Amino acid sequence: TLTLKVPWNALGSTPVVVTMDGMYLLVRAKEGGAPESSEGGGRSLDGREYFEAGYQHAKVSRVQRKEQAWMKEQAAAMDGESPSSSSSSFLSSLIETIVGNLQVSIKNIHIRYEDDV
Repeated sequence: TLTLKVPWNALGSTPVVVTMDGMYLLVRAKEGGAPESSEGGGRSLDGREYFEAGYQHAKVSRVQRKEQAWMKEQAAAMDGESPSSSSSSFLSSLIETIVGNLQVSIKNIHIRYEDDV
């Protein structure tokens, strides 16, 4: 089941709670064999290393997007333009607060791994 509790009256201060209960996941190996490390000389990664590599990639992508947005704001400020309207900055601030206050609870998760070996 998926339960979503949204406190509409206090959206900016009270956390949004997402509860997932009784999940069944089927995980399969990627087509074409095991993933390989880009710096490991063809060495295949185990599950933990593969997860960490994906996490690091996501972090780098997020930093690059933030940096590009900051550079656009700086360029707009140098041109004397307003980087964004007050309504869009309020909305982005509200979204950032909601995501920052997001609570996710996962219970009774069953993971099944299948591989063609």
